[in-house]
Amino acid sequence: MKFTLSLIALLFTSVTFAQTNSEEIAVKSACLNYLEGFYEGDTVKLQTVLVSSLYKSGYWKNKDGHYESEGLMSYDEAIAYARNVLENEKFVRPGAPKAVDVLDVSDHIATAKVTAWWGIDYILLAKHGGHWMIEQVLWQGPLAVPAEAKVFAPDLICTAANEYGITFINASWIAFTRSSNGNKKIMFSKRVDGKFSTPTIAPFSQEWNNEYVSFNQHSQRLYFSSTRPTTQGGPEKLKNDIWYAEWSGETWSEPVHLGGNFSTDGIDSGATEHDGTIYFHADREGTGLNAVDMYSLEHPEDQPEKLSISTDQVDGEPFLFADGTKMLFMSAGHNAVGNSDIFFSEKVNNQWSPPISIDKEGLINTAAWEYSPSLSPDGKVLFFTRLTNGQADIYWIKTEMLAEGVRGKIQ
Repeated sequence: MKFTLSLIALLFTSVTFAQTNSEEIAVKSACLNYLEGFYEGDTVKLQTVLVSSLYKSGYWKNKDGHYESEGLMSYDEAIAYARNVLENEKFVRPGAPKAVDVLDVSDHIATAKVTAWWGIDYILLAKHGGHWMIEQVLWQGPLAVPAEAKVFAPDLICTAANEYGITFINASWIAFTRSSNGNKKIMFSKRVDGKFSTPTIAPFSQEWNNEYVSFNQHSQRLYFSSTRPTTQGGPEKLKNDIWYAEWSGETWSEPVHLGGNFSTDGIDSGATEHDGTIYFHADREGTGLNAVDMYSLEHPEDQPEKLSISTDQVDGEPFLFADGTKMLFMSAGHNAVGNSDIFFSEKVNNQWSPPISIDKEGLINTAAWEYSPSLSPDGKVLFFTRLTNGQADIYWIKTEMLAEGVRGKIQ
């Protein structure tokens, strides 16, 4: 009898858990439809999850640091917003924040937290005709980003070691380089509940020196530089070559070497990709730091093309925008105010425009070395590395603080 009662209790618990789990999935699905409706301009997705009496209100932090009410958004206004996104192709950048945390689910009501490019939404849902529908939304924005350049995640990402060159695999997963005692490793960290996890060494970075990461959203390849042998059992290289590991959605591939004219006995490093073309820096016309220039190359049997914006000083670490027509890079030329600065250029008539400094106020470009520029997936945050007195740290700052001639072309 006791066994029978225990079995019944176990079965009841299993059924209850399964029901609860399915309801959480349904709540999360409703919230994702809400997010994707705004991101993709999909009015149908919004119509399936918003009640006609929607009550959405929020607060936006102004430049003085004070929150101001942004008023109300009705159901009709939400649909109109999505329609405008679609008609004017104002889609969010690939990899923009898109996280849903289901907080609580009851028989008839539920709560969830949504993280989006504009900030954080707290959502109240209720069942209507057996479907979870969003009735109320209270939001706060923007996501917390400093108005001046600050060290990124001190004591966690940035430590007593040297950290540099951050890239986003997705909105909640970053990779960067950590160098300590001559060992250079690619590190991974994921954001959970708004905080980044303790970094771990990437599975393909356990051996050899590896650095300068750049992830391509379309090919799902993480490009990096390494001195690892290019042949099985061969010697370690004296200088970097270009490699990549491909993300399958579950695991990373074994590293793949870019050979042919991507590889020399000199420096080949800082690679990024757009539409099959690799942009990188190399010392093809001499030796020493000032011989490093930027190049592009699509096929290993071709000759690399030196970018016209390269100077007689060091130029490198190109960061290509998603459309391939804009670039951030580091350079000691172009009248840099420091050892190296960060510059912006765009393609005009298939030619790279004269570079302009991204900063006129000394917030980013200083007397130190500034390099390894990259952007957050939503384009609202600039990340870069600053080297001062032998200490390299990753910094971050709002892109709205950049020089006026650059700011409008990034956001």
